[in-house]
Amino acid sequence: MGVKRRQTDRPRSRAIADESVVEPPSRNAVTSALGRSVFLSQITLGAVVLILVLCVQIFDAQSVSSPSFFIGVAVIFVVTGFAVILPWHVIGKNAAIALPLLDIAGIAFIRHGEPSLGAGVLFVFPVIWMSTHYGVWGAVLSTTIPTALLVAGALADDGGVSLSSTPQLVTIPLILAFVATMTYQTRKRVAAHRVLLRQQTLQLETVLERSRLQQRLLDSIFNTVNFGILAFDANGNTTTSNSFHRRLVDPNGAGPSGIEKAVRDVVYQADRETPYVDSERPYFRALGGESFDGIIVWLGEPGTEQTALAVSARQIDDGHGNWVGGVIVESDITAEINALKERDVVVAAVSHELRTPLTSIQGYIDLALEDDAVGDGTRKMLEVALANSDRVLAIIADLLGAASGADPAMTLTFADCDLSELVRRSIEAQRPAAERRGIRLAFDDRGAVPLIADGFRLRQVIDNLVSNAVKYNVDGGLVQIAIEADAAEAELIVVDTGRGMTADEQSRLFERFYRAASVRDSPIDGTGLGLSISREIVLKHGGDIRIYSEVDEGTTAIVTIPRAP
Repeated sequence: MGVKRRQTDRPRSRAIADESVVEPPSRNAVTSALGRSVFLSQITLGAVVLILVLCVQIFDAQSVSSPSFFIGVAVIFVVTGFAVILPWHVIGKNAAIALPLLDIAGIAFIRHGEPSLGAGVLFVFPVIWMSTHYGVWGAVLSTTIPTALLVAGALADDGGVSLSSTPQLVTIPLILAFVATMTYQTRKRVAAHRVLLRQQTLQLETVLERSRLQQRLLDSIFNTVNFGILAFDANGNTTTSNSFHRRLVDPNGAGPSGIEKAVRDVVYQADRETPYVDSERPYFRALGGESFDGIIVWLGEPGTEQTALAVSARQIDDGHGNWVGGVIVESDITAEINALKERDVVVAAVSHELRTPLTSIQGYIDLALEDDAVGDGTRKMLEVALANSDRVLAIIADLLGAASGADPAMTLTFADCDLSELVRRSIEAQRPAAERRGIRLAFDDRGAVPLIADGFRLRQVIDNLVSNAVKYNVDGGLVQIAIEADAAEAELIVVDTGRGMTADEQSRLFERFYRAASVRDSPIDGTGLGLSISREIVLKHGGDIRIYSEVDEGTTAIVTIPRAP
């Protein structure tokens, strides 16, 4: 079933549907223009004839006695009266041609009655009129009729055509033909320009309509997005703001909501109580021509319900490097910040609840180790359990530190240790998990690599890297571990054949609680803290940790540690 198009969706003019089509002027416009043209053309001729009659009466009234002169004047005045009083919008253009024809007859009578007045030049008026409004045939008719009347008048005289009258019989028709030709050509040019102007007008209307449509589309987009947009010019005046921004800064809609209010209102820093000084407030910085990303501010007075905004700004120039304003984008991140806070509370609570039973477990293991009746094999297993419980307690402490929102209070104890031995113990601890999935652990053991470091913390780093290489590997995969060392530093290299990571995932690997999207919904467990804590341990040793990865090819982790602090 087809979809009907609403009437309101149609273009407002044919030009919008087809810019090459030029609509003719309406009938009312044509008839109105005809009436004005008839009036102006005839009233001009009537005024000239009136002036001629007045001059004759003032300067030489007695010499004018020919009835033909007065008949011609009467004809002109009567025609002028018709031009004024008749409804030409009803009579039409074809009937209006009678007026210039009667004018030609009247002018012929005037000239015949008083040839000395030079009234033949008045033929120019009907010539211009007919050439303008009736095209080629009007120009020809308006030239040939006066010429015929001039010749007929000369032949009607008693003397006939004389040598003295010949110049006028030639000159006047030539002048009339020239005027008719120029008028016709001018009319064509004006008509062409009028058509071109109408086309350009319709094209401009089309562009304007499209601009209005784009403006409405942009307004709809701006007012649909769930972040605030505020644009301003070089003078700091608001040029555009969307409804989300207005709701943010003025929920009640009772006052201004532009850059003026954003600058005037106090915003607070991360603790929700300390106000930003003017020089650090994002809105002042944006007005000063600065661009920035993700500055967090809090709206609302301390002790009341507050809103957290991540504010970014970009500057706009005119294409020639001249600053003309900027745009500010505000995202409401209150829910995200509250969710992070709640997550930290949960992590802290769970970690605290784990610490209590684990401490009890350690106590009982210590008691068991003090019992002389425990066999060597059992004692070895208990020692492994005690060592792993110590590591779990350290990890819980790290979790509590991360959940507190501050850097964990990590203290390093430097002593002699063997990096190769730490790697061997870590491999043994991860071997059961690797064997369950058919993953082979290969260590290129080149002997002892002594160094002065916190062995407990380095073991935490190694365990994290090796366990990640196993967890995120494919079944039947391979994990290769090697150590390269010189006199100054040692380099631990862990390579796996796992799923790998994208460039975006790699850029966030060391963020606390970050887990890649590809494993977030998988059964692979993790907190997203391991690499963050490992990086901090390595940095506190004065070293560095680097991760290289390709999707579906695997990951390489390289840890560089000084052999002495």
